[in-house]
Amino acid sequence: MKGDPRFSSLERLLGRLMLAGVTSSAACLLMGLVLFLTGAAMAATVVMTIGLVILMATPVLRVLVAVVESFRMHDWFFLASTLSVVVLLGLTLMWSLRGG
Repeated sequence: MKGDPRFSSLERLLGRLMLAGVTSSAACLLMGLVLFLTGAAMAATVVMTIGLVILMATPVLRVLVAVVESFRMHDWFFLASTLSVVVLLGLTLMWSLRGG
């Protein structure tokens, strides 16, 4: 199973997803900083908030992609594991929005 090319391609896909998320988040945060330093505080706040949302959404998106790919590969143990992570993320989100 370790040398399975399906898992290697999944690892590459997830790696590219994480890199894209972190890079776009960093670009937004940097742009927000530049806007703040030039005096556009309102625009800076919006752009930096977008950067932070991208940064927080990246791991969640990674887990969702892993669910889809594990279903496609018929890896039922990994599917069950990643679905349990999705459930925990959802419960945590609902609890935090509730004011928990």
